[in-house]
Amino acid sequence: MKLPGRTVPHLVLILAMPVFLYGCAIIDSTIKPELNGAVASSRLREKREIHLIVSEESETNIRQGVKKNGFGMDLSNIYIEQGPSQMLREALAIELKAAGFTVSGGGADTYPLLEVRIRRCFAEPEVGFFGADVYSVIEAELFMQVDEGHAFARRIKGIGKKFTMVWTDSFYEDSFVLAFEDFMMKAVPAIVELTEGRP
Repeated sequence: MKLPGRTVPHLVLILAMPVFLYGCAIIDSTIKPELNGAVASSRLREKREIHLIVSEESETNIRQGVKKNGFGMDLSNIYIEQGPSQMLREALAIELKAAGFTVSGGGADTYPLLEVRIRRCFAEPEVGFFGADVYSVIEAELFMQVDEGHAFARRIKGIGKKFTMVWTDSFYEDSFVLAFEDFMMKAVPAIVELTEGRP
């Protein structure tokens, strides 16, 4: 039986679709989430300098996410190009400047000193029948040394979720952006309150 001329290209396209949709899931990816500027609305009553240090646990630097197949099995890894600590420091610096801070590097005897320790920075899909929700989380402990005799700590978690039917890197990037924005909406008000002595 002879197939019509247009049918063969259509069949090729149909057969190639699974390779396109799921082939990306078996290849490690390096992503660069693009944040959209300051999102938190908290502001200082008076401008102040703050010393910022960001660090991360060794596990968070191994990989920052996974891709999975329809059975929930890990297929490949996701990496953030600039690394979690650099991305968080840059994002926090933007937020803190918008809140009225002058941001500088920190030292042991400089106050107020904000030390941020990343405990988790990870993204993975929750696979369903027709697609997946890509969940991202950024979790960190904030240690605020206001002066020599006053120190406070907070644990902040930001969560992002993005639905996808195809395994492209952009959905991981978008999910991370939502997680970082959620983190900032919680972290910046806490930092402002602690700096102004309102724990």
